[in-house]
Amino acid sequence: MIQNIAEDDARGATADAWDKARAIFATLADDELTDPDISADRLLYRLFHEDGVRLFEAKPLRAFCRCSEDRVIGMLRTFTAEEMEGMVEADGRIRVTCEYCSRAYEVAPDTVGL
Repeated sequence: MIQNIAEDDARGATADAWDKARAIFATLADDELTDPDISADRLLYRLFHEDGVRLFEAKPLRAFCRCSEDRVIGMLRTFTAEEMEGMVEADGRIRVTCEYCSRAYEVAPDTVGL
């Protein structure tokens, strides 16, 4: 996987670097990517040795979400009272579902100042 880093004042333009990375990756054959004898660091060195290769210690991937009831309540408080009134469902609760982890929150309107 390669990632295009967005341009900003610190990095400047990144379009040329992105085009170069894509062109270099296009030179790889599928069997090189799946060959157990070619380690990731060796493959990266093959591809980017002219630019310098810097590898960080591998970390295991972990899926987690930072949502919490406090964050949801804080987010709801950024809406106007009129907007929040439109969120109140027939049973008198406001429901919010985190789009990342699918956790559902039920908030009483008085919790957010309604």
